[in-house]
Amino acid sequence: MSQLYYRRTDNSSYRDRIPLRIVRAESELSVQEKSYLSAVEKGDYASVKLALEEAEIYFKININCIDPLGRTALLIAIENENLEIIELLLSFNVYVGDALLHAIRKEVVGAVELLLNHKKPSGEKQ
Repeated sequence: MSQLYYRRTDNSSYRDRIPLRIVRAESELSVQEKSYLSAVEKGDYASVKLALEEAEIYFKININCIDPLGRTALLIAIENENLEIIELLLSFNVYVGDALLHAIRKEVVGAVELLLNHKKPSGEKQ
């Protein structure tokens, strides 16, 4: 298990270790992906829509990218209770994953309803 962590120094304690998945997630996000997730965080509907449309055409960003905290754009929108962004993301078929459980845990009733009424793409597991 210790191989999954990066140590800051040889004599550092266990608390000073950084999980590699966090280091990788941070280093692998492109500038476009960072601005996409930032727009979702801020609730900037126009910028999110533009990023999603460009992703469909140019494939420059992964619309299912994960921020350093392990959150997708959909989870960020649920945390911010931004139903318009959630609906927009679902219309572009972002990966849903555990979003329903996350919405229930955060008690975002509108998001729960949107997710329950959303039809999953044929390739996504139930």
